[in-house]
Amino acid sequence: MVEKRVEELRPWGVNVPFIVLGLAYFLVGGLSLWKNPQDHGYLMMVGAYALYEGMIMRLFFPATKYFKLQALALISLAIPLPEAQALSSYALTLLELRALRDVKSYGSRFPVNALVLASPVLSSISWTAFVFFKDPTLLFPPLVSYVLGINIGVFTATLGSRPLFGWRQAPYLALASLSFLPPAFSAAVILYSARVLLTATNLRSTSTVVLVSFLVSGLEALFLNDFVHAFSLGLMLASFVNCIVYSTSRYAFNGVPHFLSVLLILASSLAWPFFKVVSFVLTGAALILFVYAIRHNLTLNALKYGMSEVYLREQMRSVQS
Repeated sequence: MVEKRVEELRPWGVNVPFIVLGLAYFLVGGLSLWKNPQDHGYLMMVGAYALYEGMIMRLFFPATKYFKLQALALISLAIPLPEAQALSSYALTLLELRALRDVKSYGSRFPVNALVLASPVLSSISWTAFVFFKDPTLLFPPLVSYVLGINIGVFTATLGSRPLFGWRQAPYLALASLSFLPPAFSAAVILYSARVLLTATNLRSTSTVVLVSFLVSGLEALFLNDFVHAFSLGLMLASFVNCIVYSTSRYAFNGVPHFLSVLLILASSLAWPFFKVVSFVLTGAALILFVYAIRHNLTLNALKYGMSEVYLREQMRSVQS
């Protein structure tokens, strides 16, 4: 009985197929700019949600005991129909509720990151609304809520900024929930970035470039009338690349490939309103560097054990010594 419970709690690389799916959607979405531009926004948003669902599962509910709900979320997300993405978000919400119930039954305690915990519920609401209204900005709130919440830990660790949990997140959660509106989006991103920068004790990190990208996205949404790409490049892509590299491949976080990847995303965000082809090329190069930085997390062993090949080799050497 004990062995069965241990096996059920064993983590696996649930994020790996989601990352592959997300990159595939980004590729198809990027190419759609030339052949089917009307599908571009939808395809890119599905790619973003693939990264989101994979990482929230890896960080908070990676256990094999949740495999059925994890598989349902993955398979339905892969189907290019908004109704399927809505089903995926429902599965993610059920998964979170079940995992939180299990954590409570184990007697565990952890800081309440309301921005992250609210994102699956917001995802269910957003995709349901998208099914009826087909407006891609309706899909922004869950991703804004998640990336602001999950990067609190990254910015605290890399910049020494003051952590923000519990009720102190309430203003940011309220703004994130309304971030389908450009003023609310800009307010959330600019105020959040300002707080991190003002409380930081070390700005010599790749994370500083990410915060600059956040600020640029907030300003672009206000003044350049390009809300969708300000969100997609300046906030969403920059933050996902940063937190994925930090959480899965920390040894590569301050390396040249990751730094260049984030720098190219910032440049792409700045270029998009004026030079769209240049922005497309820069984004493609950034994603290639991102894949290179996390390459050890995309293997069969990483899928099986839920950690990078680099860490697995270190563990093996430790056992042998």
